[in-house]
Amino acid sequence: MENSGDKGAAEGVGYWLQWQVLLSALICVLPTVVAVRFLRRIGGGSDPLKSVDLWSPCWRNLHPRWLLFYRAFAFITMAYLLYETVAALGFIVFLFYTQWTFVLVVVYFGIATLVSIRGCRKPGEKESNLGVDEKLGFLEHLMQIIYQTSAGAIMLTDIVFWCLLLPFMLGENFQLTLLIGCMHSVNAVFLILESALNRMVAISFS
Repeated sequence: MENSGDKGAAEGVGYWLQWQVLLSALICVLPTVVAVRFLRRIGGGSDPLKSVDLWSPCWRNLHPRWLLFYRAFAFITMAYLLYETVAALGFIVFLFYTQWTFVLVVVYFGIATLVSIRGCRKPGEKESNLGVDEKLGFLEHLMQIIYQTSAGAIMLTDIVFWCLLLPFMLGENFQLTLLIGCMHSVNAVFLILESALNRMVAISFS
């Protein structure tokens, strides 16, 4: 008669050898390896960010107010989606990691909007007169930390949801709605566009 303990151990090992688990591990490990190599390459030689880098677009001909409007739009849209999700499903949604990463991006765009408002109100808007000796304050440091944290978090959650979970969840017990789809995609879309617009290309540890 087979020992129940040995059978349980075998089933436990079998669980960790499933392709879904291995793929999830790769999703976590590969970006980490790329990030470490990237940080080792630029960490020692990159110039520290200035205040102007957090509210000026990377495109020279694009006025900072456009980045402000975009951040405000992203904040309002995501806050509305979060409100609709909680109103429809209740606070139980915060038992899931996805909602917390979504909230993190909402907080980022809220802080980024405030930083952009403060930057656009400064006298003189020529780049030669902006941010030469300005250093990051608490709000700017917090904005940069949340930006770097949420970027990896939302990519992980969205990829896992669309590529690993959703194909096996579709059925009688689960129905993909527009709201659920937005909660697992809008955050990534907004943050990718933000990355294409802002000037936070250097990573500062000073």
